[in-house]
Amino acid sequence: MTQRPPRRSVSLAVERLEDRYTPQGGGTVTGSLAGHVYTVTGDVHYNDVTLAGTGTPGAFTLTGNNATTVTGLANPTGVTKVVFDMQGGHDNVTVNGARLKRLVFLGGEGNNIFQATNLVLSENLRIINGAGLDNTNVRNFRINGNVTINNGDGGSYTYLYALSAGFGFCRVGGNVVVAHSATASVCRDFETGAAAR
Repeated sequence: MTQRPPRRSVSLAVERLEDRYTPQGGGTVTGSLAGHVYTVTGDVHYNDVTLAGTGTPGAFTLTGNNATTVTGLANPTGVTKVVFDMQGGHDNVTVNGARLKRLVFLGGEGNNIFQATNLVLSENLRIINGAGLDNTNVRNFRINGNVTINNGDGGSYTYLYALSAGFGFCRVGGNVVVAHSATASVCRDFETGAAAR
């Protein structure tokens, strides 16, 4: 009689992998101009847009990214204030080369990203988000008024900085108030060597 080798017991387990959620586009934003105020209104879907200065004062181009559709006015002129009213859902807004009086970002509920580069405001920057994981990055900026950032519940991140000493600028003329942010970093003013106010 042939003897069988003893059976080895094997323990099976399932390991949870990290989340790799990537928001999909498909949302619609609408641009409208009333007087000198340009408003970008989103919907409840994922909205991903870029607002870029054209080099002409008060003139901008609004572009949709990742299948986000832009309706209404996409090339406004004579703009001194921009309001992003993104509604609910995850949103990603990028602002490049803007020179304005004021800029307002209303992210609503969801995981929102607001990023701006080479931003010059003669007055105030205001960012208000609802509940969610929010990320604010403002690089190379000169804001003569106040900066107010109010995130909702969730671990949010706020960074205001120059890209590098000698190649960027970072200045706030008024007060900086950041609420509900797990991490908040305000850069030094590389023009004066003092901490930005």
